[in-house]
Amino acid sequence: MLTRLIRARRRRRAKGQTLVEVTLILPLLLVLVGAALDWGLVFFVSHVVQNAVRSGARFAVTEGPTVSRAAVRNEVRRLLPDTPLFSAFRNNATISVTTSTPACSPPFVTVSTTGTFSFYFMRLIGLSSVTLTRDTTMKYERSDTVCPTII
Repeated sequence: MLTRLIRARRRRRAKGQTLVEVTLILPLLLVLVGAALDWGLVFFVSHVVQNAVRSGARFAVTEGPTVSRAAVRNEVRRLLPDTPLFSAFRNNATISVTTSTPACSPPFVTVSTTGTFSFYFMRLIGLSSVTLTRDTTMKYERSDTVCPTII
């Protein structure tokens, strides 16, 4: 009978100990899961931005010998989704279009973009955003001597 009482008391103390341990570990576990989620989102946004820049470069080299910077920028922005996840990057990104120099030999077109992605969970440990820079260079293959004109 006495041993039953001792076992019952030990079980009650163990329940309290488990609650304390979970309370101590849970915040750290949530921060780690949130950080993993944030970095996964950064890689996803980076991949989508790279595809948009690649499409802009493809547009620049296939449109003809004269292409407008505004048309290339619109092509890049068209492929960036208009969702809250991409809104900060989409609204503040700088998109540049350049041709190779000097004398455009060989004729390359480079499209690059730079913007920031804002973290959600990483703010808890002091990180608020990361700068994403993506660029793509494609060769203008219609002519080896004529460089496309970017207006």
